[in-house]
Amino acid sequence: MKEIIRKGIEKYNERGVVSRTGPSFHTPSEFALKNLYYIVWSDQYVCSREYHATHDHLDNYSIIQVLEGAMEFIVEGEVFVAEKNEAVILNFDQEHYYRSLTDDMVKWEVIFNGSASGAYYELLTETWGNKFTVDSRASAVLNMMREELREPLPQDHKLSYLLQLLFCTILDQHKGGFSPEIKKAIQYMYDRYSQDIQINEIADYVSLSRSYFSKLFSRETGYAPREYLQNLRIRMAQDMLLSETGYSLSAIAENCGFANASHFCKVFKKRTGKSPNVFRKSFFSSRRPDFKDADA
Repeated sequence: MKEIIRKGIEKYNERGVVSRTGPSFHTPSEFALKNLYYIVWSDQYVCSREYHATHDHLDNYSIIQVLEGAMEFIVEGEVFVAEKNEAVILNFDQEHYYRSLTDDMVKWEVIFNGSASGAYYELLTETWGNKFTVDSRASAVLNMMREELREPLPQDHKLSYLLQLLFCTILDQHKGGFSPEIKKAIQYMYDRYSQDIQINEIADYVSLSRSYFSKLFSRETGYAPREYLQNLRIRMAQDMLLSETGYSLSAIAENCGFANASHFCKVFKKRTGKSPNVFRKSFFSSRRPDFKDADA
């Protein structure tokens, strides 16, 4: 594995590197390769204005953090600049190019793969693009990653955890970054989830066409509008299932926007993998009686 990565990286056409401080290659354990996120290479560069690189095929992903100066990137035809306190996530399976825009540019790069790397790459880039801000939280995670990689024997479990934490941190940066229309739509769903509301109705409420609203909602939240509304209803139903009041399935269906108890049970089991009664019993065991309504 290490030799394959080494040969791939050595093919890169890089010019203008002033110095490199390592630690360079890391060999993940077999367990990490099969089950975790894993890091195969990392390095810190000081580069002149002449620095540039064109990457060909390599089945991995990369994060480049700009520590000083600025870099220009071309990814799938899109041109953008990353400066200090910004970073870029790349898919090495897609052709891309980058170069330094300043002398004494400093970057740190880590090459990784495994687990849900591809899925997170698609989620992040399709919604917000390849560049993200290195805020205080992301900076702390990246610093811990660098420190761990400098250890004589870096721990794959910790590196995997830090990569997952970095993905969560990036997503959290955008949590409140919804457009006014999507914020308004989400509040509309919260206020009326118990009613028989339709996607057309929500789109009209925020003054967008259904097609554009659906695309915008999916891009900003990661969910289709109908999926988000259904998840909201299921979440409210779960709260009612665990209530000390002991609501019947019919009452829960009515209060959470389902057509009837049968429809509620069908949707609940599809979304959670358990019937409402089984879900409830998994929390309360034999301390509470069964629901009045049988599972559909």
